[in-house]
Amino acid sequence: MEQFPPAYTVDGHIYYRASALGMCPRALFAARTGQQPVSPPPQIQKAFDDGNTYEPIAIQQLRDKGYAITGQQREVQLPITEHISVIGHIDGLVVRPPTIPDIPLALLEIKAFAQSTLDTWYQSKLDAFPHYSWQISAYLLALQLDYALLTILNKDESDINKRLKLFKIPLPHPKADIIARIRLIEDAVAKNTPPECEPSSFFCPYPYMHESKDDPDIITDESIIKLFQQYNSAISAQEKVKKIVQDLRAKIMALDTQNARAGRFHLRISTVTTSYLDKEVLSEFLGQYDKTYSDFTKPSTYQRVTLEEK
Repeated sequence: MEQFPPAYTVDGHIYYRASALGMCPRALFAARTGQQPVSPPPQIQKAFDDGNTYEPIAIQQLRDKGYAITGQQREVQLPITEHISVIGHIDGLVVRPPTIPDIPLALLEIKAFAQSTLDTWYQSKLDAFPHYSWQISAYLLALQLDYALLTILNKDESDINKRLKLFKIPLPHPKADIIARIRLIEDAVAKNTPPECEPSSFFCPYPYMHESKDDPDIITDESIIKLFQQYNSAISAQEKVKKIVQDLRAKIMALDTQNARAGRFHLRISTVTTSYLDKEVLSEFLGQYDKTYSDFTKPSTYQRVTLEEK
């Protein structure tokens, strides 16, 4: 399945990913304004990979227990306006799940948790995982279903018969809540002003949007973005050239000559003596007079340009 950012536009239609609805509004704003995401750290990437690894295992175990599962990775869309939709791919559908036989069809949502995460789930359920509640809500509304069968696979459980924990989840958020959340982002995009930050324990691919002070100006002008790209490329090229010069100089210094002609080039290698201020000696001297080096320095001010791509 092709991966998309939390929000993106195709042929003028705006799509919000269901799995990203629970992100901080600033992160969704960043996605909508074309900001570049960062890659997840290794431990977070492993958690994502584990989800893909354990999903088919959980499905097979459910089938072994008599669950009829269909619609794996089916794409669903929840229309918000004529030009905005929430989109996602469900883990599957369960036909008359044995644990909730009164329900003819339920959404199947699979998560792989370590024991510590499962303990957190037992303590607070969806309150501890608000991003899941938004995702499940979007899927249920898109499919017009009332319940989800949340299946949690305990990665730390060695007994295969005890690995799966099943939970019946009613609709966490009505459609009005999702509309309000998306309207908040779209209004912020229209004003080009980041919305308020929502604290979240879930990985955010836009960490620079959560700076506590000196929040950056958000620039969407493609010419400015290109300028920044050119600057970073030039700095990178400068460092590469500097390394090449150092390597070539070392080869020249290794030649068995200090004065030579080669074609139109004339090489001279000479020893140059320079003087510098020995701060250690100076500090010892000043110490005799209860003075320090800093007593004789004068501050100067300049502007440093730091342009990071993250």
